[in-house]
Amino acid sequence: MSEHQQEYTLGGMEANLKSLAIIIPLVFIMVFSYQFLWGWEKTATDLSFLFSDYLLLFLSLVLGTIAHELLHGAVWLVASGLSWGDMHFGFNWKAIAPYAHCNKPMAVKAYRRGVLAPGLILGIFPFVLGMILGQSFLTGFGFIFTLVAGGDFLMLWVIRNVCKSKHVQDHPSLVGCIVTNNIEMQ
Repeated sequence: MSEHQQEYTLGGMEANLKSLAIIIPLVFIMVFSYQFLWGWEKTATDLSFLFSDYLLLFLSLVLGTIAHELLHGAVWLVASGLSWGDMHFGFNWKAIAPYAHCNKPMAVKAYRRGVLAPGLILGIFPFVLGMILGQSFLTGFGFIFTLVAGGDFLMLWVIRNVCKSKHVQDHPSLVGCIVTNNIEMQ
């Protein structure tokens, strides 16, 4: 790594553990806000519904996880002007996590948008809409995928002070990125 680059990375298990610092407060905020609108009885009923239909839960997790990673790639593609050939998708067994990886640098603003998109689109928006409507599946789906985005929210926190003039490239093997002034990094 050159003197003009800085790594913002976490090991897979370290990222999972540090994500708990974001996920645990989110659980309380989300459950208590739902309870505030709908009461404890409906909250308990809806939470039990969420985990009672195993097939629906499994399909939601699998399809939602695929959508989550595709959203990272799609937003990076649109926000950065890169191509699908620059995106790679897979599963990191050490981190116990699927991933979307871009192998070329992009503006930090584009990177942040791509990191945030799945948490908003699959998590927070469905949760808020489901909460307003009192619709348990939508609320539950949003709840789960807000929590799934805990690592993404952590990464946004880790790079919060990176100047908007910098460029970012995904780290090839760790959770995180490499920040540089050089857009030709690879």
